[in-house]
Order: sequence, then structure tokens, then C-alpha cells
Amino acid sequence: MKRSRSRRSSRSSGVSPAVSTAILASVTVAIGILLMAVSFNWFGASATDLTQKTDRSIHLVRTSGMLVFEMVKYPLDVDKRNVRLRNIATVDLCVVRLELIREDGSIGGQYPSPPQRWLACGRAGGLDPIPPKGSLDLPGTKLPGCPTCFFGERTKLRVWYIARNLYDQNNPEVSADEMQFVETVIIYPGLVNPEVCVPPEGTPAVFLASVDPVTNADNGEIRPQRSDKLYVSFRHASPSVSTPQSFTFVLADRDSSGVITSDLRIDTSAEQPVRVTPPESLGSIIAPFSVDVSSPTYTVIPNRFYFGSYNHPSAGVVHVSGVRLITQFFAWVGEEPIVTTVMIELAKKEYDVPATVPLRLKLIDCNNNVLAQVTTTVTIPSGVQFDSFFIDLPTEEPVLAFKVYRVEVEVG
Repeated sequence: MKRSRSRRSSRSSGVSPAVSTAILASVTVAIGILLMAVSFNWFGASATDLTQKTDRSIHLVRTSGMLVFEMVKYPLDVDKRNVRLRNIATVDLCVVRLELIREDGSIGGQYPSPPQRWLACGRAGGLDPIPPKGSLDLPGTKLPGCPTCFFGERTKLRVWYIARNLYDQNNPEVSADEMQFVETVIIYPGLVNPEVCVPPEGTPAVFLASVDPVTNADNGEIRPQRSDKLYVSFRHASPSVSTPQSFTFVLADRDSSGVITSDLRIDTSAEQPVRVTPPESLGSIIAPFSVDVSSPTYTVIPNRFYFGSYNHPSAGVVHVSGVRLITQFFAWVGEEPIVTTVMIELAKKEYDVPATVPLRLKLIDCNNNVLAQVTTTVTIPSGVQFDSFFIDLPTEEPVLAFKVYRVEVEVG
């Protein structure tokens, strides 16, 4: 018997097309919103970064060359040095470093001193910010020195600066790319301390520029029979007065000495004779000898001259018969006269015989320190008994005239 199979109809249980469409749309919208958020965040960050970079670039342009030197004084005396900087930008500027650049391009000095590299701005230990149209005065204590620079070297004073709102003071190296500099040329005056040995301000002082004893060429003797024993000249008297001043001269050789007192004028640079009456009262003084000078009213500088002598094998006695210190003023050094050259007069016994001799010059201060020393060889030609030689002093360091207390010239 055949059995019939019954067929049961079935329906699908899946999601309807309308619901699927809605879900897909929601997911699409969500992804779109997410992407938009990411995009907006990225754009915001990029825009902020771009704005910051643009702002920094604008500040760099606005401050480029906007710090200028208004005044530069760089004399020998550190206390008299001063540099004034003017801000012509529209934002506050910070001076963060100062350098002295030597002629060969190397850094000769810097402020601040190592290991510190950058200055704070508006904080303790740093410099004040310079407002727009404002200025900053830098005293000598905040200006770099240059121990290796020589006297008269052309150096550049370089000033590094940055806009204040670009300066990361907690990490200055980060701001190095935004720093700029301005520079000016100065003539470096040297590193001598003018206060050592120089008479205090207000102390009457006069510079003894030359001492020229009247000596005999044969043996270097200041002859007893002559009343005019030597000639002297003065310069740079402070105060300068027209009334003659009293001076005492002590002449001494190896065996004897004598004293001369004479009234001389200090308001002229002309040579003046120092005479003795009667002439024989001084006695005979023979080279090598020294001349010491003093005054009750003025400090005399230099106050001691030494005149050497040498027995040349063919030309006989060769002796120093006169010394003159040549001084100059340099605006870039200051108000102090500088000894730049020394003229030395030599005499020899034999008129027709040339004499080549070593010559040693020393300039010494009040503490027995050698300020300058030159050794050279000179020749007095035949047919001459007296001859003069000009010795230029080394240029590494200036020799202040009022620091020279002793002048020594030796021969042979």
C-alpha cells in the first residue's frame, strides 16, 4: 500500500532588506563620523603647528636686524667700557650671548663664561628684555674680554639675540635656530689693569719723557767742568701749571754719586737743561750710571733711568748717552698715554771704527714687573760717534706711560 508523503512549506528566517539597508547606512555614517573626527583632529593639529611655525617665521622676519648698536666704548679700563643696544623691532628682544671674534675667525672671549652658554632673559643672573624702542646698557663687567687678543687687534663684538616669546629659557638649545646676531668691529685695547701702579686720580703726576746726560764719547763720563749735566723733558703733567717745580736728580755710578736740585717747568715738552753751580760740585760720573728723579710736589714717572756701558773690542767704550720715551694716545684705548717707541742714543769711543753691539731694553713697573722687554742688535757706523736708534715696543700688550717706573738700557 502506498503511503503518501506530506509536504510542509517553510519560510526564510533572515533579515529583511529594509533592516539591512538601515544597518549598512548606520555603519557607513558611523565610519564617516569617525573619519571626519580623525580628519578634523589631524587638520586642527596641522593647522596649529602651521600657525605656530608661521608665527615663529613672522617673528624671525620682524626681528631680523632689529637690534642695533647705539654706542660702543671699549677702552683699556674695564670700568669705562659700555655698549648700548637699541631695539627697533615691535616685540621684546632678549640678548642671550656676547662674543669677541678674532681676526682669524676664532672666538677670543664670550659672555657668559663657560660652561654656561646662554643668558637668562628677565631672570636672576641674566639680562633684562629690551622692549620695543627701548635700549640696554651693557657695562664692562658684562662684556667679554679676550686674553689671547693682541693690543690693537681688529675684533668683532657679536651679540646674539632672540624674540622673547620664542625663547625657551628652560631649554635654550631648542631656541638656537631662532637666534640671530648683530656685530660691530672694535679695536681691542688689551687686558692691562690701569689701576696697578698708576697714581690715583687727583694725585699730581708728571711723565718724565726723556733723560739726556751730557757725556764724553770717549769713556761715557759726565764731565765735572760742565755746568749743564743733563737735559730732560716732561709730558702729560696733571695738573699742568706754568710755575717752575722743584726736582731732585741723584746720579750714581759704581764708585760715586751726586745730587742736583733744579727748578723746571712741566707745562712744556721742550728739553730743559739741569745745571750745577759750581760745575765741580757734582764730581765725575762715568757710565754705567743711573739717574733717579723725584719732586716734593709731583709724582715723577718714570723715576729711574739706567744707562749701560760696554767695552767693545775694536770701537772702545760704547755707552748709552740718552733715552726718550715716545707716547701716543689711542681713542680706542682710552685717555691714558701709551708708550709705543723708545729712542736710545749710543756713543762710541773710536770715530772711524764701526761697532755692532747687542742692546737690551726693559720697562719696569712699581712692583718690579717687566712691562716690556726688547733685545736687538744695532750698529754704529764708522765716521759717527753718536747715533740714535728707535725701538718699537711689542704690540701684544699696551704699555701705559704712567705704569713705567724704571727704564733700563744695557749694552753688550
